[in-house]
Amino acid sequence: MRAYDHHFMPRGGDMIRTAILAATVATGAAGPAVSQPATNVPESALAPERAGTDEWQIAFDRTFRHHRTWVGDVRLHYVRGGRGEPLILLHGWPTTWYEWRRIMPMLAERYEVIAVDTRGLGDSSRPASGYDKETLADDIAGLIRALDLPVVNIAGHDLGAQIVLAFARNHADMTRRAALLDVPLPGLTDWEASQYWHFTLQSTPDIPDILVRGHEREYLGFFYAGVAHNPSAFTQADIDEFMRTYLQPGAMRAGFDYYRAFSHDAEVNRGWAQAGGRLEMPVLWLGGRSATNDAPGRSAEAAGTEDLLGRQLAPVASDLQGEVFEECGHWLSTECPERTAERLIRFFGEGR
Repeated sequence: MRAYDHHFMPRGGDMIRTAILAATVATGAAGPAVSQPATNVPESALAPERAGTDEWQIAFDRTFRHHRTWVGDVRLHYVRGGRGEPLILLHGWPTTWYEWRRIMPMLAERYEVIAVDTRGLGDSSRPASGYDKETLADDIAGLIRALDLPVVNIAGHDLGAQIVLAFARNHADMTRRAALLDVPLPGLTDWEASQYWHFTLQSTPDIPDILVRGHEREYLGFFYAGVAHNPSAFTQADIDEFMRTYLQPGAMRAGFDYYRAFSHDAEVNRGWAQAGGRLEMPVLWLGGRSATNDAPGRSAEAAGTEDLLGRQLAPVASDLQGEVFEECGHWLSTECPERTAERLIRFFGEGR
């Protein structure tokens, strides 16, 4: 794993929000979460239970299958189905591959879809290290080699989009086209101004593990609803499926470690951009925008990053396109599945 610095203090409003969170969430101190070794889980246990009469789920299960593959020190879980060029999907935090499930059947009509649980999250194993985006991108490259796929299309949302940037930069020979959805990119234009309060909290060693333990559902629930244009976009069944994995030993620690790597990620991205680095493959960015972002006195996080990705990628991408989805928050594939699927299909279908 590449070294990174986790030691920095919250700034201004971040300090206040961290204190408020500590007062409202914590009930006592406990030690940090401990990673547990991966165990063999039957494939039937990897998907949430649903009624057999759910026609949509039956059709989904007819197309997609669960798999696990060792890549170096991590055992990656992924869901695969469809026919056509391979399309890798990388989720964000605090979700899993399952955040893509509403658009996967639409994408699978034209692509072989491979939705991955990234290192430490979902039903993938939880190594003690390796959460910088360079290592996470190498995980995906290793999986692609294991599946004997020479070139892929790749899309990532939230932290998954940060991995896509590292993948496209370091594995350009594997990347046909890349799509990045709704997230700030560490170290690039406007990074300092675009950081949310939880970036600081979750980048801090040990403290978030202590504060959130025993209140994981309440804490993560804020993000499912709080950064959405439609707060009810995630159903209770969706949230239960996310919680099934985030309540497993080591999962919260692994998720926080993604944020603890931000200072290293920013240093790498900034150095690459300053050295004249560019993405030469076609790149698509998508951002959400909700009218709630303009509310007077708004103190909550924005529902969508709007055109931030466009501003960040413009100096480093040679063939860039993108758009903002109005009346859609951060969770694009959940809140606006038809628009998201159509835009991805159109982008990945260009140049054939």
